[in-house]
Amino acid sequence: MAGRAVDFVRANPDDQAATAPVSTRPAGLNARASQVQQQQRTLQLAVASSVILKVDLRDSLEEGIALARQHFPGSARVLVFPHGGTTYVS
Repeated sequence: MAGRAVDFVRANPDDQAATAPVSTRPAGLNARASQVQQQQRTLQLAVASSVILKVDLRDSLEEGIALARQHFPGSARVLVFPHGGTTYVS
């Protein structure tokens, strides 16, 4: 919608000096909105990547614990990783 406002201001120029700051404001706001939108996309990708890495780390830890239990059966009590557990704080 801001893009349409910018297009309208450019298509309908005003010669009055008092309206100059008002006519440039939509372009600045549109640019800022684009920056914020790009930042949001970047952060959403970072979050998704972090979730994938967390799942991979959890899987690696479970595999490592299973191998350690096979090679060191006496340490089964020490090597506990709750199945289906979560690291989220409630």
